Order: sequence, then C-alpha cells, then structure tokens
Amino acid sequence: MTDRPRLSLCMIVRNEEHCIERCIQSVAPYVDEIIVTDTGSTDRTTEIARRLGARVFHFPWTGDFSAAKNHSVERASGDWILFLDADECVAERDIRLIRERTEVSQSSAIALVQRTYLWNSNFVCSIPNPKDYEEGQEFSDCVEVFVFRLFRNDPRIRFVGRVHELIEPVIAELKLDSEKSAVVIHHFGKVGDAAHLEKKKQLYLDLGRRKVEDRPNDAMAHFELGIQLFELQSYAESIPCFEKAYLLNRTYDIALLYIAKAHHLGGKMSEAEKIYRKCLKLAPGNDKVLFEYANFVRDQGQLKKSIQLYTQTLTVNPKHALATFNMGGVHLQLGEIHRGFNLLRQAIRLNPDNETFHEHFGRLALEGDYLEDAAERLQCFVQRFPRSDRVLTTLAGIQFRLKKFDACIQSALNVIQLNPETLAAHETLANAQFCIGKLDEAERSYQKILAITPSHVDALINLAAIAQARGDHRSEATFYRRILEQHSDHAETLRRYSRIAAKIQPLPEAIPILEAAHRTNPTDVGCVIQLGTLYEQCGRIEDARVLFREASKQNLGIRRLATQNAERLSALIKPQAKTHNENKKGN
Repeated sequence: MTDRPRLSLCMIVRNEEHCIERCIQSVAPYVDEIIVTDTGSTDRTTEIARRLGARVFHFPWTGDFSAAKNHSVERASGDWILFLDADECVAERDIRLIRERTEVSQSSAIALVQRTYLWNSNFVCSIPNPKDYEEGQEFSDCVEVFVFRLFRNDPRIRFVGRVHELIEPVIAELKLDSEKSAVVIHHFGKVGDAAHLEKKKQLYLDLGRRKVEDRPNDAMAHFELGIQLFELQSYAESIPCFEKAYLLNRTYDIALLYIAKAHHLGGKMSEAEKIYRKCLKLAPGNDKVLFEYANFVRDQGQLKKSIQLYTQTLTVNPKHALATFNMGGVHLQLGEIHRGFNLLRQAIRLNPDNETFHEHFGRLALEGDYLEDAAERLQCFVQRFPRSDRVLTTLAGIQFRLKKFDACIQSALNVIQLNPETLAAHETLANAQFCIGKLDEAERSYQKILAITPSHVDALINLAAIAQARGDHRSEATFYRRILEQHSDHAETLRRYSRIAAKIQPLPEAIPILEAAHRTNPTDVGCVIQLGTLYEQCGRIEDARVLFREASKQNLGIRRLATQNAERLSALIKPQAKTHNENKKGN
C-alpha cells in the first residue's frame, strides 16, 4: 500500500557498538526511516548506524534521557514512532504485526510488552522465560511490563523524566486513547558486561536522585530510585524511597514488599516481620508475598513453618520454580535428603535453563549425595550453555570428587579460559593434576593460585609436597616458612616443617619448631615421638623422659610406646645420676 502510515524507528545511543546492529537490523525492513540521536559515542556506534541506513544526529548529553529521546522524536517524519533502545530488538513476526497495527489502530499510543531477560530469578517480579521466541533463548528468567513504545507522531506526546523516561504520564494527562498489544520488545539491558552494567546503575542512581528533586510528588520517581538503591544493595537507603512512593500512591503496594525485603536483607528482622505481615494482610493470596515471607521465616530458622509457606506459594502458583527449589533446600537442612533432592529436580524441570539452580544443585551434591546425578545434570547444562563458568566450576569440583580427573581438568581449563581469575577453578585444576602425578603441571597451577592469592595455604602446602617428592628439602622448608609467616600456629605446617628441619639445619635449631607444633596439638603422635627423639639426640634426656611421661597420661594412642620410652630414658638417667654422686663423694 502506497498510502499506508509511515513508521519511524527512533533511538538514542552512546557507545553501543556491541548491540546497535542487532537492534536496527531486527526492524529495518519494516520501517520507513531510522532516526538515531547520539549523545557522545566514542566507538563505532554512529558508523554502524549510518551503514545500516540511519540518519544520525548529535545531541550533547545534559543528564536527561527524555531530552535526548524527544530530540530524536522531533526529527522523525513518520506518522507513527517506534522507540527502541540499542539493547533491545523485535522479532520479525512482531514487527510485521506492528506494521499492520499502525494501519488500522485509532489509538494515540499502543503499549508493547517489554521483556527484560535475566540470568536468574532473583528479582521480586521475575518469571521463567516462556521461551516462545528465538530471541533470548539462552536466558532462564525475565520480567515483563507494558510500555508505550509505539505512538503517533503527535507534538503533544513527549517523554518525561530524567531517567526511566516514559510517555505514559502524557497519555494519562491528556486522556488520549491507548491500547495494549502482545508484541514483545526483547530487552537485554541486564545481561550484558558486568562492568558496563555496574557503571550504568551508578548513572541511573544519580539521575534518579535528580528526577526525585524535579518531581518530588511523583510516586513512580521515588519507587524507581528505591529500586536503583536496592539493586546496589543500599537497602537502608532504599527504604525511605519506597515509603514515600507508597505514601504518595497507595496502589504501589509492591513498594511495601520491597520495604520488607530491604529490612530483611539489611538484618532488621523485627521491622521486616511487621512489614511482611502487613503485606500478607493486604494480599494474603499473592504468591510473591508468600514466597518472600517464606524466605524470611526460613532465614529465621523456622524451617517447618517456611515449608508451610512455600507450599501455600505453590498452591497459588504451581509453576513457581524458585519456591520449589528453596523448599527443597529446607528439606535438606532438615535431613530429608531424598525429598529435598526430588524438589530440586522438580524446580529444574520447571526452569531447566536456570544457572543458579544447577550451580546450587551441584554444590549441595558436593556435600555427599547424588554426585553422579549432579554431574550428569551439570554436564547437560554446560553443553547447552558452554559459557556458564559458574556451573562449569561446580561441575569440575564434582568430577574431582568422583575421581574423574581428566574430565575435571578439562572443565577447570574451560572455566579459566572464560574467566582467568576464577580461583576455585585453579584450585580444582591443580589438585587434579597433583592427584594423577602431573607434578610439573600442578606446580605451575599452584603458582598461578599464589599469583591470585599469595597467602593461599593449601597451594603452599601442596607445593611443599611436590618439593618433598623431588627431595628438595630446602624448597619444601621455604614454602612452610611462607605459611608460618601468615599463620604462626598452623599445626600441620609446624609438624611437617619440623620433620625436615633437622635435615637442613643443626638439631638445636629444629627443636623450637617441634615444640611449637607440640603446643599447638599436644595429642599429635608423630610430633611427640619426633620431638622426644630430637631431645634424646641432643642429650636432653630428662626433657625427653618428661615429654613421654606426660604423653603416656594424655594420649591413649601412644600410651604403651610413650611409657616404654619414659622407662627406657629413666634407666639411662639412673646410671648417670649414680656416677655423678660417686664422683661427688670422691671429691
């Protein structure tokens, strides 16, 4: 149709070279123009945009997202505006629907579903990823909200708010007609580079504070600021924001749940209890409230009561995977191993791509149960998600416990390739290499551990063991001394160090090391015998006799041997004493 309404894609960008191409390409064949407003990119963002057919404009950053977005909208010539962020995209089947909708709709704005993908279900309002689109298949969870991103090119319709900018307030204020659509905007803003996401949180926090100053009576502004602080784990600071949001607008009852959870995570348990109960009174059948209160009760040590609450949660929402998983964990705490692991498996069936579920399943299995089952499940997961370094790390630990050392080494190497600073992977790798006798490789791996954590006791002990295997007693002693510099009373190190001290230095200098080891662990059989032997070799017969006599009383494990040594030394001392007395009389 030549007379169909024209559709403009509008965007604002800044250093988005890693994602802008996906966004534009997802809708380019179905829009009539692409307007990109750049707020100061220093990478290839604008170059990519132009190559994909966009008209690029520059707008100096003023600390106001709405100002930048409105600048983009004002340069559009289409009848309808589709506004996307660079970390979003639309499936082809849905952009077709958008195109069709603009041809028949009588509304001023159409709300689309913004689906924000998550790696795990750790958000209050998260749900398992429906997996009904190819986009976002790798993510286990998401949050879905309706947002007005498709609207007429009407000069009255503009974004408001420095951050978390929306046209919703304008639509409501002008009482413009609107409608909802099932079209999904796929948003990847919370699953990108960790450093970038942290920087973004700080920017949003600053802008959120300024937005509250600009709009002190806007409940949404206070709520958004509370969320930013909560995500930054500033729980105490987030509470007044949620309280203000609820005071300004009583429909924001979700703010009460955040208040309760902020008190809970901040360690203010009595305050949390009061607010959780208030939430339950307002919404007794709400699965989110029941679930969060169950977590609180669990953390208070009321395990059986928490099971009742998790059960209520699942009565309301049988597909609540996290409630299922957490309830399994409680049964494990109660020693109900079979029932606990069955619930963990059920949670994984409900949300098979949840990374945290698999990681925790493996960690719980490492405590002694279902290792083979855990290894199989984690192996299947990493085949689907080979970049999951957390699950790979746990898998390597399980493979080590199962003595599948070659597989363990490969898993640990895969983790290190993904994240070279993962200490647990280096530890597992080194220990596996050590166990199968690859001492040179193990030595290099332990040295890498020390490069990350110079005082790592286990690495130093195992490097000493490698030196011992090679007969290099001086290197062995050096590693022990490094441990003792950090942990002067480390009993195992003192005992091992004392064992070789006599080989590399005069006996009198070795004795204090053994004495320190004996003070640390008086019941160590090997230490008692070795110290007594050194005393005797140095001519300190009486000290040796006293040591063995005390050991015969304190340590049942060597009573007989210690008694025999004490008697033997007493027999040595008597002739010496007799000779001494005779010499004294003669004088």
